[in-house]
Amino acid sequence: MSGAVHGMAAQLESGDYTEGVTANLAMMTAANDTLVATARDQSVDPRLLTPYMELMRHRVAQGHGDEGLAGTVGLLRSE
Repeated sequence: MSGAVHGMAAQLESGDYTEGVTANLAMMTAANDTLVATARDQSVDPRLLTPYMELMRHRVAQGHGDEGLAGTVGLLRSE
């Protein structure tokens, strides 16, 4: 994850959340159910993951499935 910090910072600074994306939100969101099922199968509580997954689904529903994770940051801002 630490290797992705600089790329995410660049996306946040530029506002282009598609810049340099290798794994987009649509793909990651599609895999979330499998990730949660695997966590449960391994007796790992997914409650830490699910709020962020909800943000990812929301961003994809807004039509931003081609973005990276940086696009979810705006959903956390109160305006």
